[in-house]
Amino acid sequence: VTNPVDGTWVFDFGQNFAGWPELHLDGDVPAGTVIRMAPAESLNADGTVNQVSIMGGGSGRGTNVFNTYTAYGDPDGETWRPRFQYFGMQYVQVTGLPAGYTPTPETITGLRLGAAVDRVGDVTTSDARINRIHRMAQYSFMSNMMATFTDCPGREKLSYPADYLMPIDSIDANFDLAAYLRW
Repeated sequence: VTNPVDGTWVFDFGQNFAGWPELHLDGDVPAGTVIRMAPAESLNADGTVNQVSIMGGGSGRGTNVFNTYTAYGDPDGETWRPRFQYFGMQYVQVTGLPAGYTPTPETITGLRLGAAVDRVGDVTTSDARINRIHRMAQYSFMSNMMATFTDCPGREKLSYPADYLMPIDSIDANFDLAAYLRW
């Protein structure tokens, strides 16, 4: 958790994935506090989130993407996450927390979403870079296996035949797709 700008907190999940940011507030947040959570796949030079990839890949299209939550002030704490959307993200920027409130790493949890497929293949080599590339490919596949294989979890959540057909041999070598591909 970093604090790049006064009143702005950035949570780094350490890995890009498709999913939800889940907000956990303790009982110290008063009712009516409006909290804004903005997901992103990268950071700006000043440490704030960079949403260019979500907003159209630098084309200037779109607007900022965020969720807003209004606390109800439960003294036992409260938990919230989006229900009707998911994001491609590694970071979530949070603003609106009360002055003097310092979030902990548990304030925002990253919940990965994807199809329930079993991993059936893996590759390990003596080259750490190759191993890392393979893990990144597996995360990319998992982040795009939703109800259909999607274009990308950060922006276009549509299904195009080529998005699935091009890497099918690699996906099939890594995951049990029997139930996922049942048409």
